[in-house]
Amino acid sequence: MSTISAQATSLNLTSWLVWTIELAIKANQEALNQLEKSMKHTRFMKTLLMFYEIKKEVGRTLFHTSKALRVSNAWLWSDYLSSPTPRSSWRTTLKPSGFFGHATIVYSAVERNHFC
Repeated sequence: MSTISAQATSLNLTSWLVWTIELAIKANQEALNQLEKSMKHTRFMKTLLMFYEIKKEVGRTLFHTSKALRVSNAWLWSDYLSSPTPRSSWRTTLKPSGFFGHATIVYSAVERNHFC
């Protein structure tokens, strides 16, 4: 009877140990899943931050470009108003087409007045 009792106790301890190990594995797996979700969230946030930095840099570049174009445009119009050339010839070149039209006008005016 003592051997049966010892075997039953041993079996109970073994099943309890197996159950404890399984519980620890499940808890560990859940912790790993939470860690993986957290890492995905962190990667996502890092990606968002990277895009924000790129957007900020592009915005800064566009601001400086538009500022330079405004200065160039002001210089161009002051040059146009004080120019001895007939204004009708200037009007043919002063037709901006969108954002890059201003740069083309400035370039053609600089080329025509200062490099010829």
